[in-house]
Amino acid sequence: RFRYSPIGFYFGAFILFATMCLNIVTYIFHFNEIMMGRRIKHSLVNTWISIATLVFIFAIGIYQTEDHKMCQFFGISIHYLSLCVLLWICVSVSNMYKRVSRSDRIGMEDEMPRDEQRLKKSVLGLYFVGYGIGLLICGINSAVNVKEYASYTHCFMDSSSELGALFLPASILMFFLVIMFICIRFHLRNRAVCNTHLSEGTEAMEIDLLESNNAVNA
Repeated sequence: RFRYSPIGFYFGAFILFATMCLNIVTYIFHFNEIMMGRRIKHSLVNTWISIATLVFIFAIGIYQTEDHKMCQFFGISIHYLSLCVLLWICVSVSNMYKRVSRSDRIGMEDEMPRDEQRLKKSVLGLYFVGYGIGLLICGINSAVNVKEYASYTHCFMDSSSELGALFLPASILMFFLVIMFICIRFHLRNRAVCNTHLSEGTEAMEIDLLESNNAVNA
C-alpha cells in the first residue's frame, strides 16, 4: 500500500526543487550575459535539471507500490536520474579540468566565438554522455530484470545483485571525480606558484630599472 514519507522529507525536497528551478531559470534567461564557457553552462543547467527531476520523482514515486507497472516506472526513473546527476557532474568537472590544464590559454573575448563555432559538435557530445550513458545502462538492466524495479515496500531495486547496476557505475564515476579534482588542484597550485615567481621577477626588474635611472640622474 502507498504510504507517505515524513513531513520533513517533503519540506526538504520542496526547498531543493525550488532552488534548482531558480538556478535553471536564472541561467536560461541570462545565458549570454554570464561570463562562462558555453559548455560549462550547459553542464551546470543539465545537472540542476537532473537533480530537480530526481527529487520530484523520488518524492512522489518511491512508495507508489499499489500499481506494479507504475512502481516499475518510478524505479527505473530513479535509477536513470541518479546516474544522470553523476554523469553531468563528471561532464562539468571534465570541462573545468580542460580549462585549467590548457597551456596556451587565450582571453575570454577570443575564446567565446570559437566555442560558438564548435557549439553543435561539443553540445551534442555533452548530451550523449550526460543522458545517453545512463539510458544505455538502465535500458540493459531493465530489459534483463525489469521486475526487480518494484517491490512490496518501495519502488526501486531491492536485491543486492541488482543494486550493483547503480553502485558499480556510481563508484566508477566517483573515482573519476576524485582524480579530476586532484588534477585540477595540482594545476591551480602550479599556476599560483608560477604567478608568484613571475610577480617576484617583475618586481626585481622594476627595482633594477629604478636604481639605474637614479644612477643616471646622479
